[in-house]
Amino acid sequence: MTVLTHSKRVNPERNSSKGNQLKWFDGTYWYKADYLGYEALVEYLVSKLLQKTNVSSFVDYEMTWIQYQKKEFIGCRSKHFLNQDCELITLEKLFRKYKGIELTKEYAYFDVEERIQYVVEGVTEITGLQEFGKYMTMLLQLDALFLNEDRHMHNIAVIYKSDGTFAYCPVFDNGAGLFSDTRISYDLNTNLEACYEIIEAKPFNRSFDIQVDAAEELYGYPLECWFTIEDVKKHLEEVKKYYPVEIINRVEQIMRFQLHKYQYLQKTK
Repeated sequence: MTVLTHSKRVNPERNSSKGNQLKWFDGTYWYKADYLGYEALVEYLVSKLLQKTNVSSFVDYEMTWIQYQKKEFIGCRSKHFLNQDCELITLEKLFRKYKGIELTKEYAYFDVEERIQYVVEGVTEITGLQEFGKYMTMLLQLDALFLNEDRHMHNIAVIYKSDGTFAYCPVFDNGAGLFSDTRISYDLNTNLEACYEIIEAKPFNRSFDIQVDAAEELYGYPLECWFTIEDVKKHLEEVKKYYPVEIINRVEQIMRFQLHKYQYLQKTK
């Protein structure tokens, strides 16, 4: 059990359309409490599965019980990944700061490929990160695989260093995946077919497949995975003390379907 105080609470800079998850920072770890369903489970599971991919940098999450203001929450924690001389800059902030534009409004009337290309070329111009197209495609592939519906321009970011250069940001913030929002959108009593019908992707198109296909057409197929459903089951077994069996079974069922659908991402190692 981790006891957290109000002084460690982090107030979000913006409001999500579905409300704000409780977050804290103690100087070493970031903590997030489940708010809409089983976000911590998804953060944990995705980070463990990423260990069996070619993704070179990602945030590792641990499950934890959180006590805050005499209430207990299921949550997760991750180590702070920024050095003291670094700053995280979201793409929305990057374009506003260096180009004086609101990114999502600027590309609103472009088609999907044009949107992706506009963002990639703009980031490359500002930061000098020459492989950003592959990085963006990898994010979109991961979001399609894990059904992350919250990859907007405020949680795609780059790292700005004190020497004036930029670096790629580790993959983070996957908690909105795998239909984790059981409170508003994907009630546990709703069948998965209905969940698939209503889910909407971000940030370039409402369809995961349309935006992934467009990005792959532009920048190829950077993501390679070699985890299996047995790896999924193993990590779900590790979180059984936090979640009821119906959630565990549901996530396993979703991952079975996703692995079958996106089997072209699966490689042997």
